Amino acid sequence: MVADQVPTLSPQAVVGWVTGLVRELSVAPRSLALARRLMADLAQLPGYLERMIKTVEQTSEDVGRSLEDVPAALRDVQERLEHLDAILSDLSATISGLIGSIPGARRALDRRASSPTATPTPRP
Repeated sequence: MVADQVPTLSPQAVVGWVTGLVRELSVAPRSLALARRLMADLAQLPGYLERMIKTVEQTSEDVGRSLEDVPAALRDVQERLEHLDAILSDLSATISGLIGSIPGARRALDRRASSPTATPTPRP
């Protein structure tokens, strides 16, 4: 810069600069408090993320273990249903045999089934 080209400042520019500086200084305490709080929150973020990761991993492991038990439980239910089916088939055969051996039982059951009220009426 050449000595004869020294910039001149107008009074309005100086007042504007001072006003801006005062405005910035007036909000500085609040800005610093917010920055401190942000830094404190950011300092806790790694721990929070670590806890979240552990929670997700534990939940995934628990779900995985639960899903491992599902096929065994389904097999158990299937076996029980097959056993129940076998028992009911045997019971049906036994009842059919009994009905066939009692004279008139089949006709009585057929009449009872075709009547409007299939439920027995209570005797007084």
